[in-house]
Amino acid sequence: MGLMHELSTVVSRVTAVLPDAKQNSEVAFWRREIRKYMDWYSGALPLLYKTPSPSEDQKIRVRNPAHSAILTWHKVHQEVKYLEDLALCAMCSTGSGCLTWEPDRCRAPPASAGPKYSVSSR
Repeated sequence: MGLMHELSTVVSRVTAVLPDAKQNSEVAFWRREIRKYMDWYSGALPLLYKTPSPSEDQKIRVRNPAHSAILTWHKVHQEVKYLEDLALCAMCSTGSGCLTWEPDRCRAPPASAGPKYSVSSR
C-alpha cells in the first residue's frame, strides 16, 4: 500500500478541491467583469474593450443597476461583435432561424469560410 496509497490519497484530495477552485475563479472573474460593465455604464470607464460608454439613449434601464449595465453591454457591444465575428450584417440576423450570406447585402465572409455558406436551424 505504501507509496501508491499515499499518491492516490494526494490525488484524491487535489481533484476534490479543483472543481471548487475553478468555480471560485469563475465567480471572481464575473464579479470583476460585471464591475467593469457597471463602471462603463456609468461613464467612470470611458472605454471597455474598444467600446465607448453608452449614451443616455443607448442605456437599457431596469430596477437593478448591475442588470442595466449587463443588458446595455450585451446590446451595445456583444450583438455588434457577434455579427462582426461571423462576418454578417444586421440584415442576416432577422430572427427567422436562418442565416444566409448574400453578397449584395453582406460584406465578404472570411477566407476560411470558403464559398457561399448558410446555416439553418431545424
